[in-house]
Amino acid sequence: MSNILRLELILFSIIFLVFVIKTVNKKKLWLQHSLVWIIISCSLILISVFPGIVIWLSDVVKIDTPSNLVYLLGIIALLIISFSHSIVISNQANKIKTLVQMVSIENYIQQKVKEKI
Repeated sequence: MSNILRLELILFSIIFLVFVIKTVNKKKLWLQHSLVWIIISCSLILISVFPGIVIWLSDVVKIDTPSNLVYLLGIIALLIISFSHSIVISNQANKIKTLVQMVSIENYIQQKVKEKI
Protein backbone atom coordinates (compact mmCIF):
# COMPACT_ATOMS: atom_id res chain seq x y z
CA MET A 1 0.00 0.00 0.00
CA SER A 2 1.48 3.33 -1.02
CA ASN A 3 2.06 6.06 1.53
CA ILE A 4 -0.32 8.43 -0.25
CA LEU A 5 -3.10 5.83 -0.14
CA ARG A 6 -2.40 5.19 3.54
CA LEU A 7 -2.57 8.92 4.33
CA GLU A 8 -5.79 9.29 2.35
CA LEU A 9 -7.35 6.35 4.17
CA ILE A 10 -6.28 7.72 7.56
CA LEU A 11 -7.65 11.16 6.69
CA PHE A 12 -10.93 9.77 5.37
CA SER A 13 -11.36 7.54 8.44
CA ILE A 14 -10.71 10.41 10.86
CA ILE A 15 -13.14 12.70 8.98
CA PHE A 16 -15.76 9.95 9.03
CA LEU A 17 -15.20 9.33 12.75
CA VAL A 18 -15.64 13.04 13.51
CA PHE A 19 -18.79 13.09 11.34
CA VAL A 20 -20.29 10.15 13.25
CA ILE A 21 -19.51 11.74 16.62
CA LYS A 22 -21.03 15.08 15.55
CA THR A 23 -24.13 13.29 14.28
CA VAL A 24 -24.53 11.55 17.64
CA ASN A 25 -24.04 14.85 19.49
CA LYS A 26 -26.79 16.46 17.39
CA LYS A 27 -29.06 13.55 18.38
CA LYS A 28 -29.59 12.54 14.74
CA LEU A 29 -28.08 9.10 15.33
CA TRP A 30 -28.50 6.86 18.35
CA LEU A 31 -25.36 5.90 20.20
CA GLN A 32 -26.11 2.19 19.86
CA HIS A 33 -26.26 2.53 16.06
CA SER A 34 -23.16 4.67 15.93
CA LEU A 35 -20.98 2.14 17.72
CA VAL A 36 -20.79 -0.03 14.61
CA TRP A 37 -19.69 2.94 12.50
CA ILE A 38 -17.14 3.99 15.11
CA ILE A 39 -15.70 0.46 15.18
CA ILE A 40 -15.51 0.40 11.37
CA SER A 41 -13.79 3.78 11.29
CA CYS A 42 -11.27 2.80 13.96
CA SER A 43 -10.62 -0.47 12.12
CA LEU A 44 -9.88 1.44 8.92
CA ILE A 45 -7.45 3.66 10.81
CA LEU A 46 -5.77 0.59 12.29
CA ILE A 47 -5.54 -1.11 8.89
CA SER A 48 -4.10 1.97 7.23
CA VAL A 49 -1.50 2.48 9.96
CA PHE A 50 -0.58 -1.22 10.10
CA PRO A 51 -1.32 -2.75 6.64
CA GLY A 52 0.54 -5.90 7.64
CA ILE A 53 -2.48 -6.93 9.70
CA VAL A 54 -4.59 -7.44 6.59
CA ILE A 55 -1.80 -9.28 4.80
CA TRP A 56 -1.26 -11.58 7.78
CA LEU A 57 -5.00 -12.18 8.25
CA SER A 58 -5.50 -12.96 4.55
CA ASP A 59 -2.70 -15.55 4.81
CA VAL A 60 -4.30 -17.07 7.90
CA VAL A 61 -7.73 -17.50 6.28
CA LYS A 62 -6.17 -18.53 2.94
CA ILE A 63 -7.48 -15.63 0.84
CA ASP A 64 -5.21 -14.84 -2.10
CA THR A 65 -5.25 -11.05 -2.01
CA PRO A 66 -5.68 -8.78 1.00
CA SER A 67 -8.13 -6.57 -0.90
CA ASN A 68 -10.52 -9.52 -1.24
CA LEU A 69 -10.41 -9.94 2.53
CA VAL A 70 -11.22 -6.26 3.02
CA TYR A 71 -14.19 -6.57 0.63
CA LEU A 72 -15.37 -9.71 2.40
CA LEU A 73 -15.19 -8.05 5.81
CA GLY A 74 -17.03 -5.01 4.42
CA ILE A 75 -19.81 -7.17 3.01
CA ILE A 76 -20.14 -9.05 6.30
CA ALA A 77 -20.31 -5.76 8.23
CA LEU A 78 -23.02 -4.42 5.90
CA LEU A 79 -25.02 -7.65 6.24
CA ILE A 80 -24.87 -7.39 10.03
CA ILE A 81 -25.97 -3.75 9.89
CA SER A 82 -28.84 -4.59 7.53
CA PHE A 83 -29.99 -7.45 9.73
CA SER A 84 -29.94 -5.31 12.88
CA HIS A 85 -31.93 -2.61 11.08
CA SER A 86 -34.46 -5.24 9.98
CA ILE A 87 -34.91 -6.25 13.61
CA VAL A 88 -35.44 -2.62 14.66
CA ILE A 89 -37.95 -2.06 11.84
CA SER A 90 -39.88 -5.21 12.76
CA ASN A 91 -40.07 -4.19 16.41
CA GLN A 92 -41.26 -0.71 15.46
CA ALA A 93 -43.88 -2.13 13.10
CA ASN A 94 -45.23 -4.30 15.92
CA LYS A 95 -45.34 -1.32 18.28
CA ILE A 96 -47.14 0.80 15.67
CA LYS A 97 -49.70 -1.96 15.11
CA THR A 98 -50.36 -2.20 18.85
CA LEU A 99 -50.62 1.58 19.13
CA VAL A 100 -53.12 1.76 16.25
CA GLN A 101 -55.22 -0.96 17.86
CA MET A 102 -55.20 0.82 21.22
CA VAL A 103 -56.20 4.15 19.66
CA SER A 104 -58.98 2.44 17.71
CA ILE A 105 -60.33 0.84 20.87
CA GLU A 106 -60.20 4.19 22.70
CA ASN A 107 -62.04 5.92 19.86
CA TYR A 108 -64.68 3.19 19.84
CA ILE A 109 -65.18 3.50 23.60
CA GLN A 110 -65.44 7.31 23.34
CA GLN A 111 -68.06 7.02 20.61
CA LYS A 112 -70.12 4.58 22.72
CA VAL A 113 -69.90 6.92 25.70
CA LYS A 114 -71.06 9.87 23.57
CA GLU A 115 -73.98 7.84 22.23
CA LYS A 116 -75.15 7.05 25.77
CA ILE A 117 -75.04 10.72 26.76
